[in-house]
This record gives sequence, structure tokens and C-alpha cells, in this order.
Amino acid sequence: MIGIYDKNHAPLFQDAQISKVQVRETSKTMEHPIESGTVITDYKVINPVSIILNIYLTRKNYNSVYQSLLTNFKKSTLLLIQTNARIYKDMIIADMPHNETPEHFESIILSLSLKQVFTVKPIVTSITKAKHAKHTPTTKRGVIQPKKSSRLYRMVF
Repeated sequence: MIGIYDKNHAPLFQDAQISKVQVRETSKTMEHPIESGTVITDYKVINPVSIILNIYLTRKNYNSVYQSLLTNFKKSTLLLIQTNARIYKDMIIADMPHNETPEHFESIILSLSLKQVFTVKPIVTSITKAKHAKHTPTTKRGVIQPKKSSRLYRMVF
């Protein structure tokens, strides 16, 4: 069963008829040349999932469903998309182009593009004092001359 749900797993846009689902789970591989001239791949990064839903809205419901889709698009509401393969969490509506043609005058055909969102929660830690004076900040120590035994002193003087 294919469907669109909110974060509480309540179904959304139930009057929309989903005719096609295209899921893209991709990655980027890190490639670089080595001394012999060959290119090796030694790492990959998983890209956010992107989903395209082809949705058909009939005349009796396209005003209300379209407005609801537009509201969720503008608010970047996190959605769950259930496909036959799996459930995709933290999806937002990225694009929502639609076609209106004379053949389908009493309906709207949307090509809803959704993109997965990764959120990062920063970790705040306190700064501890250095145990030794040489590891403390130098902002309040004024101008300091290099020691005569240092390499910098020997290079300059």
C-alpha cells in the first residue's frame, strides 16, 4: 500500500490517487588516482533519498487536496512515505509541478518530488582549563618573543 503520512502516522491526502512511485536511493563514491595512474574508490557517502510521486487529483477534490499539499510544501512538513518496499521517514515536498491540459480539464496531474532531510543536533560541551600554562590562550599575555633555543628564533635571528 502506497501512502503519505504525517509524523504521527496519520494518513494525508487520502483523496489523491498515486499512479506511480519512483524512489532514488543513491550514493556518491569517492574516487582518486594513485601513483600507478589507476583510479580507486575507497569510500562512499549515502545521499538523501528522493521520491517522485505521480498524483492524480479529480475535480471533486483537487482544490482541497492541492491546498493541503501546498501548505505542507510551504511549511516543509516532515512526512512519511510508505511504498511497497519500505517506509521513508523525514521527507519534505521539494517540488510540486503540475500539468493542466484540455484532455484532463477536470483534473490535475502532479509530479510530487520529495527529498529526505537529515537533521544534526549540535553537542555543546564546556571548555576545561588547561593543566599547563603552555596550553593556555595567549590573548592576554601580550607580545612574546621566541625562545633562543627555538627553530624560529634561529631562522630569524
